[in-house]
Amino acid sequence: MTLRLVFLLLCLAWWLPPAAAQAPAPDGRQRVALVVGIGTVGGRAVLPSATRDAPALAAALGAAGYEVLLRENPSTAELRGAFQQLRDKLRPDGLGLVYLTGPMAQVDGRNLIVPADIALNDSADAAAVAALLRVVGVPVQEALQALAGSVDAPRVLVLDGAWRIAPLGRLTPPGLTRQRTPDGMVVMMGHLPAALQDPLPAEPAPADARDPKARAATRLAKAMADALTLSGVTVAEALRAVRLEVLDASGGRSQPVISGSLVARVDFARKAPAAAAVVAAAPA
Repeated sequence: MTLRLVFLLLCLAWWLPPAAAQAPAPDGRQRVALVVGIGTVGGRAVLPSATRDAPALAAALGAAGYEVLLRENPSTAELRGAFQQLRDKLRPDGLGLVYLTGPMAQVDGRNLIVPADIALNDSADAAAVAALLRVVGVPVQEALQALAGSVDAPRVLVLDGAWRIAPLGRLTPPGLTRQRTPDGMVVMMGHLPAALQDPLPAEPAPADARDPKARAATRLAKAMADALTLSGVTVAEALRAVRLEVLDASGGRSQPVISGSLVARVDFARKAPAAAAVVAAAPA
């Protein structure tokens, strides 16, 4: 089932009177996205899909009118610096989006990101891993703080981090917990709370792949890239379509979860001039 068919079904399911169902008029509001992909931790490759998904999503967002900050395998300091840069760039009424793919885990009811400069011991037991993450893990809450704005400013956080990666998979409960969502913000998790998925094999993108969807590795990244090509679709409608596309493509094995709500009806994508689609990459 294609994403466009999914969206058509959504429109039929949530049919409104013609006056209320009109798509929002194109607007010139600012759109800023931070895309973070962490595939290597402590010098060890742990999530090959992140090396494909992050640049593919950055390209799709750039083509959809976003100013994009791309960070691949950031250290703790670089990750926090990226959050600060997003906070500085994002205007109070702007559309802000953060896409995080990489190793994450929940400890003491908090979702934590594992930056690239953290050394994980594959043989460590759950207690040792939890103790380490309490000290060096970067709370997902910091991404939400970077997105903070007025209630009527659309803000989106996408978390694709519930992967079965040693030694994180030994933690109990596993995966991520449902992220607390402030008013006026939406959080999409790639998998159900307390659930893990196996990392995809390390396969390079097809050599002839030109569009971002073909260059992405995971179902979630492909569906997100596809949604960014749709016109006249609001942020909330696009995320619901992404969720249904992943459910359908995985046969129900992958079940993204959406929490929170948006007040403003704003287009998810806005075609931009070529100059505005340039991806800002982190310095080496």
